[in-house]
Amino acid sequence: MVKSFEKVILIVGDGMSEPIPVEPGDQTPLSRAPTRALDYLATVGVSGLIPVCSAGVIPHSDTGHLAILGFPDLVQARGVFEALGTQFKLEPGDLCGRFNLGVRSDQIVIDRRGAGCQSEEARKLLEPFVRQEINGVECHLILTSNYRGAVILRSPIFRQIQDGQLQGNDSKLVGSIIRHCTGSTDPASMAARILNELNERFEQRRTDCPLGPNTLLFRDLGVYQPAPISFLERYGFQGTVISAVAVVRGVGRFLRMDTINDPRFTARIDSDLSLKITQALAARTKFVLVNIKATDYASHQCDPPAKEQAIGRLDQAVAQLLTPLNLVRTRIIVCSDHCTSSITGEHTADPVACTIAGAGIIPDEIRSFDERSVREGQLNIYTIKDLLSLVFAET
Repeated sequence: MVKSFEKVILIVGDGMSEPIPVEPGDQTPLSRAPTRALDYLATVGVSGLIPVCSAGVIPHSDTGHLAILGFPDLVQARGVFEALGTQFKLEPGDLCGRFNLGVRSDQIVIDRRGAGCQSEEARKLLEPFVRQEINGVECHLILTSNYRGAVILRSPIFRQIQDGQLQGNDSKLVGSIIRHCTGSTDPASMAARILNELNERFEQRRTDCPLGPNTLLFRDLGVYQPAPISFLERYGFQGTVISAVAVVRGVGRFLRMDTINDPRFTARIDSDLSLKITQALAARTKFVLVNIKATDYASHQCDPPAKEQAIGRLDQAVAQLLTPLNLVRTRIIVCSDHCTSSITGEHTADPVACTIAGAGIIPDEIRSFDERSVREGQLNIYTIKDLLSLVFAET
């Protein structure tokens, strides 16, 4: 390793890696996609197929990014990170959750993703609910994507709610019977009643819209508590998170990192990756994490060709990054936060492909960046939580 480096840029291909196929001749989207820049980094760097979580544990975007950043134990409800990813200023003890704009017909959920509702339309639907008060409890609904948002309830009594005591009304299944939020303690039951009332108010305003969003589906509920240690305190310098995804920005804000978002970041194949790279290069912090969500989005759509296309665009972004950088003074990391199968559309517990290149890195024998190739690399002795400590090492 060199004695110093000027910058570390981490590219997270969200859900980019996949389980290695059983048949030797079968390929993943990562092995089929055009990856000239990624293959170059693998050639001049060190690579591996490394686990994100403990054996058998399936990571998601929140737990995956916490592990990548070296804080795997600071887990909170996913709704907390969704809320932190907005511009709303949370206070300790705030009850947070995620919601989807859903469509119900009688008592059945027929759509969980807004029935094609776009952001501007969804924002207008939620305008009356940006701030409400129910039984003295301050309630907020904040849109974070076309059909998803964060719910925030503020009352001192909610500090007493523990994990698992409050259940949302989202079964996550189309065709399921509409249910109510429930709580197993007095504070959790109070919160459940508030959420149910909030949903009833929304549904009353949408009774004339049987084919558009007409119900709120709540999930991932939990109480916000600040992180006991920040990214700056852990590593001695500040970092920046660039992402269109509220949960990922929320992880950054939880660790008191700088965050960047832009309307041109869409989390889909049309996202402006060139702008992300430009902002990564311009960021004043020594560390920058750039999340690219389109790879995961295509996976959840069970669309391998679209995932290949998304990986190809990620590779072009890496090529853009390499052009102005001096790898003698910079370190670049590429990895995934979790595996997402483009066949099943589900996250898996499989290890993810990773490569580190740049200042002071001694290459191993890997020449291609895909799940099969990198499993012979030198990083295989590590887990993803070790990644930044390894990269930030000065010697």
